[in-house]
Amino acid sequence: MAGLLEQKVGFITGAASGIGRAAAAAMVREGARVVVIDLSDTVHETHQFIKGMGGESVSWQIDVRDAEAVAKVVDDTVSRWGGIHVACNAAGIFPESTSATEWGSAEAFDVTLDVNCRGVLNAMTAQLHHMMNAGAGAIVNVASQASFSGRWAAGYTASKHAVVGLTRSAAIHYAANGIRINAVCPGLVETGLTSAILADSNRRAELAARHPMNRVGTAEEIADAILFLLSDRSSFITGHALMVDGGACAM
Repeated sequence: MAGLLEQKVGFITGAASGIGRAAAAAMVREGARVVVIDLSDTVHETHQFIKGMGGESVSWQIDVRDAEAVAKVVDDTVSRWGGIHVACNAAGIFPESTSATEWGSAEAFDVTLDVNCRGVLNAMTAQLHHMMNAGAGAIVNVASQASFSGRWAAGYTASKHAVVGLTRSAAIHYAANGIRINAVCPGLVETGLTSAILADSNRRAELAARHPMNRVGTAEEIADAILFLLSDRSSFITGHALMVDGGACAM
């Protein structure tokens, strides 16, 4: 049986670890070749991991805030493999304190918005340019439960609200071109991004209790949702923000 993404080319930002790496692996398991990018040089470890799976990949160490660099990688991908069919924009940071007494700083706000919001815009702009020419494509942006909640610090909350807004706006504008654009909104997931928060057992228990399932999620669980939204099994879904949060936003 053919995989869900057989013969397709995937493009993943934030692929050095966590949800991005899990998404890349899920795409490869379903038959895709992938381009993986990240600011961290450990993105090359993701490339080696995929090779170990028997998959094909190319890795690039670039900053998603650099629109020109992102566009060049997208152009290289199209030249190398003939197109980009599916994309997952997972690059993101969480540099701010979650303390109620340290709600946000101007510097942290600017950096967080630049990576989490403009980075998604830069990636989508480049991806959509080529998908428009092909008349087809699917993009999933990684947002957060913070897209619908004010629990977290200012910049992170604002940036993840913005990711959903970008997703919905682009979905409307490009639906007639055969391109579907959705978002996944994870609850708290065990990744390098959250390791400092979850290292304290009491804090971990407190945060897990905010989810009715009383646990944090895994990157692979989020990757499964991304895979669904990228595949033809979600062919009538666009502009949607899918909660994958253990029921947190139902509380």
